[in-house]
Amino acid sequence: MWTKCVGEIKDSVDSFTVQTLMKMDPTEIGLETVKTWFWPIQEGDTRIFPGLDDKQTKTAYHQVIVYKDRQRRFRSLKSIAIDARVTLLRFYNVIEQIPIWFDKEAAKGYQGGGAITNRPRVETTLIGKFGVAGYAAIMCYVVANWDSMYETGKGVSCDEKSYTLRFKHSVWYELGKTIFLQWNMSPRFPNYIPDFQAVKEFKVISQNLIIIDLIT
Repeated sequence: MWTKCVGEIKDSVDSFTVQTLMKMDPTEIGLETVKTWFWPIQEGDTRIFPGLDDKQTKTAYHQVIVYKDRQRRFRSLKSIAIDARVTLLRFYNVIEQIPIWFDKEAAKGYQGGGAITNRPRVETTLIGKFGVAGYAAIMCYVVANWDSMYETGKGVSCDEKSYTLRFKHSVWYELGKTIFLQWNMSPRFPNYIPDFQAVKEFKVISQNLIIIDLIT
């Protein structure tokens, strides 16, 4: 976004310009306020994109308005990294549960036990159980659906009896159907398959559920 907006005027992007644009809330900021960033009311006030001539200033202003009208924010690498960290933590929370279904050693990493260098890696456990193709299929499914999977039954550990309630939700049911029925894999928790088979109706928690063919 930054490259498209500033184009040939990158030399005029100073720290004040970056900080001002990053604070812009496109749903709340008004056009008059944006104009004052380019053409300050008080002579001598700091403006964004300093050093531009009138034509360049108008071009930069109109480009900022385009992003405002599209309700798009200006982002820094730091802000993207912070958001990505939250996303990754939730993704890992989901993907780390599946090895625990089959390997009690995997629970040590999930529960925080042991040094991080000694924790079983998710891919090692899943590849050992399902092969590379099976591991890749599970990973692709979770990548596509981790947000809905995370919201279902979060805070419930794999060994709790209520854990299997998540199979009443389509996003977990589809994964269970593939692993338990199509791949014929038995988890180490004896209540998983009976509870899964007892599901007669399941709730669709996301209209955007992405079902990837997990049969390999």
